[in-house]
Amino acid sequence: MLDDDAMFESWFRNKLIVRLFIRVDAQVLGGDGTGTNLNGVITQATAFAAGAFANAADTAAEADVIPAAAN
Repeated sequence: MLDDDAMFESWFRNKLIVRLFIRVDAQVLGGDGTGTNLNGVITQATAFAAGAFANAADTAAEADVIPAAAN
């Protein structure tokens, strides 16, 4: 590996990029917003409340939640 500089550079760059994306994904999902951290989806999300749509359908499927949440 050390004899092939181009291959080593490519391998190392790919490893760094993958680790960077893993770190960014973790920040977007669960960042706490302190210091240089992002405010993540988990820390900013509110609990779903169906409101007027609660108990509106007798046999609601999981897919019925999407239009109710959009409204």
